[in-house]
Amino acid sequence: MRAISELVGVLTAGFIAYFVMLAYAAGLLLLLACGFVCAGFLLVALFSMTMWLFTRDAHALHLMLGYFGYAGGTFAVIAALSYCYGKFMDGMRTRQNRCIALRRTKHLGLIGER
Repeated sequence: MRAISELVGVLTAGFIAYFVMLAYAAGLLLLLACGFVCAGFLLVALFSMTMWLFTRDAHALHLMLGYFGYAGGTFAVIAALSYCYGKFMDGMRTRQNRCIALRRTKHLGLIGER
């Protein structure tokens, strides 16, 4: 019976890990897409800035400022996703280090001796 419960536990962990990796890959693709969009907005803003420098047209100035704003927005999404990922990974490391420390202290017999 114990072997069956361990097998079910391993299969469940594998099933969950598969979907976690799919979510991780989707997040990386989202970051990549935001990076490409940000680069595209910056290229349009650069072209519009060049046109404004040569023509001093107000429309080119407004277009340039708008696309710089769009690029800043997509960059903010990248920064927010990176921040959330860092916080998540730090939390995972903290929990993992706490479990390792607890196992080591139990192994040494320091806990429970009174």
